[in-house]
Amino acid sequence: MTDALLAFMRTGNPNCDAIPSWPAYNPEDAATMIFGVKSEVRNAPGREALSLMVPFNPWAMMMRPAPAKK
Repeated sequence: MTDALLAFMRTGNPNCDAIPSWPAYNPEDAATMIFGVKSEVRNAPGREALSLMVPFNPWAMMMRPAPAKK
């Protein structure tokens, strides 16, 4: 994890020899590095569980469009 952080600070890209290739983030795939003894990339881990939190996310509430005036 430290090597990836240092690579990111130096170059803006966390990829290094210490971890598997980590693709750039996009909302569709949501590639997430799971650091461990053997690190791995997983796409959108826990997306379903996290979606349950959307109604309670203050940032998501602020980004919602205003209700239409009647």
